Amino acid sequence: MLAGGAVGVGFAAEPGGPARGATLDVRDFGAVGDGRTKDTRAMQRAIDAGHALGGGIVQIPAGTWSSGTLDLRSRVTIDLAPGAVLLASPDDDDFASHESLPFETGSDVETIDFAHALLAGRDLERIAIRGAGMIDMNRTRRSGPKPIALKRCRFATVQGITIAHSPNYCVSLGGCEDVLVEGVTIRSAYADGIDPDCCRRVRIANCDVESDDDALCLKASFLLGVRGATEDVVVTNCRLHSPSNCFNSIDLAPEVTPTAVRHSSSSFRLAQR
Repeated sequence: MLAGGAVGVGFAAEPGGPARGATLDVRDFGAVGDGRTKDTRAMQRAIDAGHALGGGIVQIPAGTWSSGTLDLRSRVTIDLAPGAVLLASPDDDDFASHESLPFETGSDVETIDFAHALLAGRDLERIAIRGAGMIDMNRTRRSGPKPIALKRCRFATVQGITIAHSPNYCVSLGGCEDVLVEGVTIRSAYADGIDPDCCRRVRIANCDVESDDDALCLKASFLLGVRGATEDVVVTNCRLHSPSNCFNSIDLAPEVTPTAVRHSSSSFRLAQR
């Protein structure tokens, strides 16, 4: 671990985002936003339409939009406007089933599963989840869907949003490259806050995380079928608060290189095992 001034982290200056494209309002695809109607299918139609256009911005305006799993697409941005609440359905059956891997990992389901989530992305490029709105996972205890789960994605951005009441890892990254997590606020999280696992070139900046378990946890698990590496991670200007570990690293051995932690504060403790 490296802390303080300049270090040799080969991190891309800007992870990049989706290509510019049309702005698609989820209401035009049948979404209601009254907090009671399940808007999953309507919002998925908007996401798929943006992808079909070669890229686009899916606008979720002010309102409360109840949903199960939404499958993200390459070159599509999810934009949560001020006053927008993406509300997780209280019914776990509205979310994709936990994925079954064809190999043993030795890790728990929270670590290896990237399907049972509200916003799920796999093998995608240039995606973004951004805005001044909120993702409310609508849970009161640990165990349930992840708010954001990205697996083997490149050039991904999570920016500006607030995540609340999450029963699982809030921003779960598995085997991703060139990722920016910036200005994200996490509150009442019953599990981990931000977890990059087997990821490369990740920047986590200006985030404010309060979680019951690790606020920020770097991992190098077997989720990809082989021992991966987590490397080139920069954490800067973040507030991390947890009764467990604010900053943790698990199963890293020599597989994390190098990591810089700069100007991050509050209840700061490292634990490696």
